[in-house]
Parts: sequence; C-alpha cells; structure tokens
Amino acid sequence: MKKIIAGLVILLASTASFAGTYECKGYLDNVQVGPAVKVNATKTPIAEDKSYDRMTKGGVKLDYVRCKKIK
Repeated sequence: MKKIIAGLVILLASTASFAGTYECKGYLDNVQVGPAVKVNATKTPIAEDKSYDRMTKGGVKLDYVRCKKIK
C-alpha cells in the first residue's frame, strides 16, 4: 500500500512539474466568443481540448479554440 501511494505522489509531482499555463480563446466564424480561459496542460493540443470542453459545458457555442502558453 505504501508503494502505491508513493508511486502516485511521484507521478503527480512529475506531471505538475512539466505542465504549463495556457490562455485559450474560443472562436465562432473566426470571431472570438466568450472570455479567455486559463488551463494547465503539458502541450498545446491538450490545452485546446480542455478549454473546448470547459467552454462547451459553459454553454458557449464555438468552432475551434486557440491556446497560447503564457508561462
């Protein structure tokens, strides 16, 4: 049990150290809709998927999302 917990702690620590903050904007017909969303992710495509899900769950209709790393 201790090995499992130790393994999870190491996994979470390593994942958090490689993650960066992204600012993502949603677009509908090439016009920005809604406010920008900040997400933590390891790569740009992952950040775009996360922000797309957040925006659509928030009721925003959009075609695509573009993210830019801010840190």
